[in-house]
Amino acid sequence: MKTEFLLLLVPVLVMFLLVWGCAEPQRSYPVRDYPMSIPPGIKETKSLGTSWENEFGLVQGVKAGGVVFLSGQLSLDEKGMVIGKGSMDLQMRHAYANVAKVLQQFSLTMNDVLEETIYVTDMPLALTAGPKVRREVYTEHPAVASTLVQVQRLAFADALVEIRIIAKAPQVGPSRPTDAQSDEPPKRRGGRGGGMGRGGGGASPF
Repeated sequence: MKTEFLLLLVPVLVMFLLVWGCAEPQRSYPVRDYPMSIPPGIKETKSLGTSWENEFGLVQGVKAGGVVFLSGQLSLDEKGMVIGKGSMDLQMRHAYANVAKVLQQFSLTMNDVLEETIYVTDMPLALTAGPKVRREVYTEHPAVASTLVQVQRLAFADALVEIRIIAKAPQVGPSRPTDAQSDEPPKRRGGRGGGMGRGGGGASPF
């Protein structure tokens, strides 16, 4: 009885092992399409030359892998003074002007912006000034992912808005040679007889 049971069990085990061995192994797919860590050697950084960049330890923009990340831009002049105190409209315009200034150092414009995060201290004022200012900065219908966040305060006490940007640098591929000269005579494609059609009507256009 035991011998018959073992004889029946062996084919089942063999079949199980064959099926299990042929099964496709589980694949792991990357969550992101860019590396988690970027070697420092391939980062390109830009600054505005302000005093607080060295004091706080930051740069205004970093480019890596064709993507540009900007530090939050406020409505500040070269001396670090807030421009447009009490005015959300003026501060938002000047903050975007500083964004454009940093992007220009990477040879980019506002049209290259992919995503923006806007931090404000007064949401009603931002919702009033934002639509008009953004249409002037971008286009009539900005093609930009945007997030608006209200915070209690910003780094400067009189600052009402800070704008953080992610932009995509255009890919510059190798240029293809055009009108390249060759020592070989041009090849004709077509029917037999040096490109003559079967009906004898002249050179084939194909």
